[in-house]
Amino acid sequence: QAAGIDVKMVTGDHLNIARETARIVGMSTQILPGETIREASYTRDELIRDAGGFAQVLPRDKREVVLALQSRYDLVVGMTGDGVNDAPALSAAQCG
Repeated sequence: QAAGIDVKMVTGDHLNIARETARIVGMSTQILPGETIREASYTRDELIRDAGGFAQVLPRDKREVVLALQSRYDLVVGMTGDGVNDAPALSAAQCG
């Protein structure tokens, strides 16, 4: 945090699992359902910026999180993932 790095959890896992995992590892537990970011808007982009992450997301939701942070806020975005469903977001991020 002191370096200006913000970590968000963006997962297909259930909301309760994501929140508990975030709590255990010391991340923000302000994890929201993925459906809250499916409609493009300025409010959605603010939600993406301010939330600790999103659960029950689709692969396209992960990509939209990356693109919103890059285009709206001019942030450098890194992404990790372990499955084919992460490929769209990984390819959009500057670091993957």
